[in-house]
Amino acid sequence: MLDSRVELGGKPLRRNEHIRIALPFAMATARLPHWWPAWSQERRLSCSVVVGNIHDLVTSLVSDNVDLMICYHHAQQPIHLDPDRYERVTLGTEFLRPYASEALMAKGGASLPGRASHPVPLLMYSPGVYFARLVDLILETAPIFGVRVIESDMSDVLCGMALSGRGVAWLTEGTVAASGRKRLVPIGGDKWALPLSLVAFRGRMHDGQRALNLFWSELCRHSAGHAGGGLAKGLAKGLAKTGSRPPAKRPGKLLS
Repeated sequence: MLDSRVELGGKPLRRNEHIRIALPFAMATARLPHWWPAWSQERRLSCSVVVGNIHDLVTSLVSDNVDLMICYHHAQQPIHLDPDRYERVTLGTEFLRPYASEALMAKGGASLPGRASHPVPLLMYSPGVYFARLVDLILETAPIFGVRVIESDMSDVLCGMALSGRGVAWLTEGTVAASGRKRLVPIGGDKWALPLSLVAFRGRMHDGQRALNLFWSELCRHSAGHAGGGLAKGLAKGLAKTGSRPPAKRPGKLLS
């Protein structure tokens, strides 16, 4: 009704192009504030943000309650969406790895893999959370001696607890960078880390949505369908770089 009144009054009406994006909370807080200025630069673009766990995000996408979904992805924990109905583009890559505070490191309480007599305090994801399954993948090949002291389904909660010296948390590089890397350091080496893809999905039947089509074309153009594309490099600016080395196996046991 307000738009009609403006038009009847002879004033030009300029509407923002609008898209609906679903993404996990960790990505919404760590990545979206850096993504959005680049995405909306020189465009009248607005968006609705839907935040939730991966199950809820997929449900929102397949129910057409959002236009696209952006999430973390790993081949051993894939997002099951019919490629004939949904197209995807990789926006970048980052690592999920263990972090501890400098204070805890100084006390010798965060050395992996830990010992049976001195287990590592663990800040873990709640069972069933996507990141919990990813951490389980890591610990299958690189087990540790540890005891769970805190569980949460939110990365930001575990990040805050790690900053306060309460234990070791597996966090993405984006989450740690967003926290300012204050007194948080990666520990344990690459055998306790896992590379993740940042992937966007959308339904293929959206030919009539001009704003979404233009937005998606821009994502595809910059990423070139590869994690190392131009967009990924731009989005990764400011994240600390980590070295890599061949993983090695070491016996151990995870205490719960």
